[in-house]
Amino acid sequence: MSGRLAQFRLFSELLPPRSADISHTVLEGLSLVAAGAEALFIPDAPGGTPRLESVMAAALLQRELGVPCIPHINCRDRNRVALKGALWAAKAAGLHGVKVVTGDPLPGRGVTGSWDEDSVSLTRMAYEEVGLEVVIGHRLDGPGSVDSQVRFLDKVRAGASVAITTPLLEPELAVRVAEECRAAGVRPVVALVAVPSVEVLHYLEQEMHSFRGSLRAAERLRLAEDPAAEGVALAREVADRVGDRAGFHVALPFGRAKAGIALLQELRRQGASRGK
Repeated sequence: MSGRLAQFRLFSELLPPRSADISHTVLEGLSLVAAGAEALFIPDAPGGTPRLESVMAAALLQRELGVPCIPHINCRDRNRVALKGALWAAKAAGLHGVKVVTGDPLPGRGVTGSWDEDSVSLTRMAYEEVGLEVVIGHRLDGPGSVDSQVRFLDKVRAGASVAITTPLLEPELAVRVAEECRAAGVRPVVALVAVPSVEVLHYLEQEMHSFRGSLRAAERLRLAEDPAAEGVALAREVADRVGDRAGFHVALPFGRAKAGIALLQELRRQGASRGK
């Protein structure tokens, strides 16, 4: 669990802009940093939509924001030459690390994408051949869970030092996953989301295969006088239970920075009260 990225407690994310103009994205990033984010992930064309390339976006945003920006490097539709070039670009730009992702199939009938490398070999390439810190994802048990766990451990052995969980709303589940990551030898970062309403909760459960809601959370959001504040409270309870076992990644529903501000502020106050 060595490396600079493993030392941070609070992470969040920024969607790259849909053009070459980063001015609005910088403003969003400044709001996240002011709220407590110590490092920001920069996704690679989320949802298959055209956006500024993630390594370039991370380099520009890191320069403007003054905090580490970590681009996603997507295995889909890139051969080894292109992937190696992207990793070298990240290193040359002074980025501390990358988040390795396999990449989902592109939406559309008959369109699947191609993969010359997988996330295990890309992790090894980034760590051993380029000298970057590598962040990976941790998927919860489910269909194909044995294979998923084997691949997770393969990526750890290939050089990953930080693992981000799927967004979690159940405190005990978050603790179990954090302990599993620690036992594997990586720094766990528990993903949290401040769900603003029960309708958004149900939407995320249907549309995000990695998202895990709960009946308890749904009932509390349904009964709350202020569902947005209740969403922050639910996430804070997970963080309270996890404690110092992990860092935290504040995920942003629909990529909206405002959705993460209150939770980041709450987690920063929580850390200050513990002397972190």
